[in-house]
Amino acid sequence: MSYDEKSYMFQHHRDLLDLRLIPLWRWRDTPQRSFFRLYEAFCAHHEEFIGYETEYFWKHASPAWTVELLHHPREYGCVDQEQLAVFASLAEALAESFNWRLMWGWRRDGRHVERSSDDGPPVYMAILKPPPWTAEVPPLKEKLVLHDFGRWRKYYDIGGDDGFTGEMCPFEKRNIEAGDGSLRTV
Repeated sequence: MSYDEKSYMFQHHRDLLDLRLIPLWRWRDTPQRSFFRLYEAFCAHHEEFIGYETEYFWKHASPAWTVELLHHPREYGCVDQEQLAVFASLAEALAESFNWRLMWGWRRDGRHVERSSDDGPPVYMAILKPPPWTAEVPPLKEKLVLHDFGRWRKYYDIGGDDGFTGEMCPFEKRNIEAGDGSLRTV
């Protein structure tokens, strides 16, 4: 079934923001469900929902809501190589985005810290790690264009290193064209 650019998330998750206001719904929600919703928003290239879901995951300071503890999608029946590559890249990019927030002094419990000096560049420390299963997901044989930037391509930083650790972008290393800027909301 084909959807307009933004309609998928509105048709399937139109009440999501309202549901988050209900304590019982939040108590029963899990990191895995949040990650699957993030995957849906990412594949639909719905940047607002990507930001909402990333913030929602980030604001759960419980140790159970750690990116490293996300289960392998195979446990839930996913065997498609393209889907697994996107899941693995998304988990790695999510860990990177959380480390980026920590680098700027943001904390998951809301008690943010001031950087000690504005003179130099922020110190990047990879505190949060992606799940171990991401290392076993190989790159795709053919390029998967998940987010087609078309004529706007020159304005997006697609591929290359992450600017901090010198490592390649998780999507690029698995031969996926996608922008992960929406994971770094402020």
